[in-house]
Amino acid sequence: MAEQGKIEELTESLKHFITINYEVTKLEAVERSSSIGSSAISGLVVGFVMIFFLFFISLGIGFYLSEQLGNSYAGFAITAGFYFLIGLILLLTRKSLIENPLRNKIIKKALNSNPQN
Repeated sequence: MAEQGKIEELTESLKHFITINYEVTKLEAVERSSSIGSSAISGLVVGFVMIFFLFFISLGIGFYLSEQLGNSYAGFAITAGFYFLIGLILLLTRKSLIENPLRNKIIKKALNSNPQN
């Protein structure tokens, strides 16, 4: 009879352990996904602000070069050509410069046991 009580106690302990383990896993998943989500949103906000910065600095450079060259189109054509070259370089090297580091950062963030970093 004592063995029956020990088996029931062991079964209850196992059920309790599984429930707690499930809850801990669920909380860790929520913590990691919220960390990844907040990083993505903050990255989008910073990216949005940087796009505005680049837009206005490009306008300023375009106007400045146009004034220096005495041609209202030349400054903007030079600025556009510069961005075309940057775009072409990024297009040709996007795997090594953008995709692989971004994928590695997402994986590192998802698997990191301390999501605050």
